[in-house]
Amino acid sequence: MRRRGRALLAVAALLATLMPAVSATAGAPARPARPAREAMLYRLTAQGHFASGARVRGHRFRINDVREIIVETQWWYLTSDRTERVKLITQEGHVYQEWENTLAPAPGRRGRTQAAGTTRIPVAGTSITRHALTGRWRLEVWLDGDSQPRAVRPLSLTR
Repeated sequence: MRRRGRALLAVAALLATLMPAVSATAGAPARPARPAREAMLYRLTAQGHFASGARVRGHRFRINDVREIIVETQWWYLTSDRTERVKLITQEGHVYQEWENTLAPAPGRRGRTQAAGTTRIPVAGTSITRHALTGRWRLEVWLDGDSQPRAVRPLSLTR
């Protein structure tokens, strides 16, 4: 009888150690879905486009040399079409001009959706050059109706 009792205890112990493995593979509740990631501005760059055709990345541009400033953004984790707003803010803090781009997400690497926006800010022949509006400006990038910009970058315009 003792032998049988020990054998039953051994079987019970073996079953107890196997049960978590069995329940983890068969009939286990599904893992909760990962929450959707919030849209993220991955990259913001500014390039000066010169009369010679050259393009130079940076944040400091001479107003007499640059024709336009090209602002490029790259977003991750967008789940639907969104609206990006790029604002050029004067050194006094006033909105000089604002542009809107529609961002259409596309599948990207590692399960990330991606979208890109391009904004062209004219400099040559505008009030910036006519009135020599030089100084430390800033770029702000907004998404839809956000209450805060997603990114703020300095932009220096010099003579």
